[in-house]
Amino acid sequence: MRRKTTSAARQRNRSGVTLTEVLMSMMIMAIGVSSVMVLFPIAALRSAQATKMTNGAIVKYNVEAMIRARPEIIFDPDGDFVYSTADSPKYWQRLTEHFRSNSEKRYVIDPYGYFSAAATYGSYGTVNRSVNGSTVDVNAVPPSSRRYSDYLGNTAAGATTGTPYTSLPRYDGGLRSGGLPGLNLDTTPSLTTDFEILGSNMSNLGDGWDTVADEIAEGVVLSDGSFSSSTSAAPNGSVVGIRLDSELDLSVVVTSAAYSAILSISDPELTRITIFSVDGRMSQTYPLTAISASDCVWTETAVGSLAATDYNQDQIVSMRRLPSEFGNQVGRVVIQKKRTQDFNWLITVRRGSDGRAVGVDIVVLFNDGRKPESERVYPATFIAGSFGMIVKKTSGVDMDGDPAEPHLKRGGYVLDVENARWYRIAKFEDNTADATNSTYLVTLEITALENSPNGGGGAIFLPGIVDVYPLGSVPLPASMTPQTF
Repeated sequence: MRRKTTSAARQRNRSGVTLTEVLMSMMIMAIGVSSVMVLFPIAALRSAQATKMTNGAIVKYNVEAMIRARPEIIFDPDGDFVYSTADSPKYWQRLTEHFRSNSEKRYVIDPYGYFSAAATYGSYGTVNRSVNGSTVDVNAVPPSSRRYSDYLGNTAAGATTGTPYTSLPRYDGGLRSGGLPGLNLDTTPSLTTDFEILGSNMSNLGDGWDTVADEIAEGVVLSDGSFSSSTSAAPNGSVVGIRLDSELDLSVVVTSAAYSAILSISDPELTRITIFSVDGRMSQTYPLTAISASDCVWTETAVGSLAATDYNQDQIVSMRRLPSEFGNQVGRVVIQKKRTQDFNWLITVRRGSDGRAVGVDIVVLFNDGRKPESERVYPATFIAGSFGMIVKKTSGVDMDGDPAEPHLKRGGYVLDVENARWYRIAKFEDNTADATNSTYLVTLEITALENSPNGGGGAIFLPGIVDVYPLGSVPLPASMTPQTF
């Protein structure tokens, strides 16, 4: 009896957990871990959205500052009046061409999109504009030559210029007139890339770079064009370049030398080279001006067979030397090219009958380039005072051969093409009540301000819009008052 009682007491005092308790613990832990894991993608998404909104605000402030400094970008978006004389077309015609005609009272200023469309579609169109009902032939090209780049909006077969909707005239911000006045780009396709870079420099944020080379330098290039792999053979202050591995393919690297003879493109906006000291404690960044074989040079002065050139157009041929703190020694070298597309902008303008800009909207986008499909115009109906609109799926196909459908997104934006107004989308759904047409019912966050004319309006759903910032009205500068006309 004494043995049995002792054994029973020991069993009662022994600690442990049951299988049920283990399973309950695992379930509680799984719920907690899964909850924490769910927060990571949400946090990443919110962080990306915050970054876009921050950069979008920076771009918006940049555009506002540019408009204050250069109001002519709003009132003369092709910049042609700067070069006008007393001959035809008259000076006042150049100033009034963008609002005297009803078709020109609403337009888009889109530097990158203009030249990107030209590169994509294979034609620049012309700069012919309507003045008092007649066409002013700026570049002596028939108005029938106007194509995609001259309009925001297409039917995937050509620029839309008739009923049931009209695309918005699109301008380049005066880059052609300011860079090479009188140039007919229809007959000069070789300048496609050049002007696309100019448009990108004008409209994007400018802080997006892609790394094309990350190597260790084999030596330095001196101001007389010679090469030195020894610090004792390199006089202090004479290093103007570096030499990389000869097996490295540098043919794809664009330098300032490739464009300076054609357009006034500032060399820091093309490709940059960052040089690190051997110990990695110091670095210096320069514009990459030229490449000869595997030698990369960042100076504007003559180096060997490379002639002296004022690449950045500042009227000074700069000798850019490696800082003396480097001791004529270079370690790591990083070569980066500027992205032609990251955060960028376009401006929609509505002009009054007196020439004033009664409505200006700054649209900030983030994407990797424009595609024809992104500018397709869809038949749509806007009704003033209503939150709803009807957009029709087209009978055509997209670039992949699938039926063309608008890029609808909750929280996205839609452009009323006829009235040049932007609306944010609250929600959308298939219009099942419409048995004859394939349409969507779209609910806007605010009521439509203007009707579609005769029920034949159009809508564009540009992807990648970060935000639309209404700038309101912009007053005419003193040099462009109604008395001038």
